[in-house]
Amino acid sequence: MLSEVTERALALTRARHLLLVGGVACNRRLQEMLQTMCRARGAELCPIDDRW
Repeated sequence: MLSEVTERALALTRARHLLLVGGVACNRRLQEMLQTMCRARGAELCPIDDRW
């Protein structure tokens, strides 16, 4: 669900960068899904370092 909403937001805003922060940034599966979606849309996923 989060990846679909994020994809729609990227499409509507024509954003080229996606920042992944907070607790969800530690979720590896979510990172993989968003990375795949970003590659397909020509956007760059920028997850925060796990230490933070």
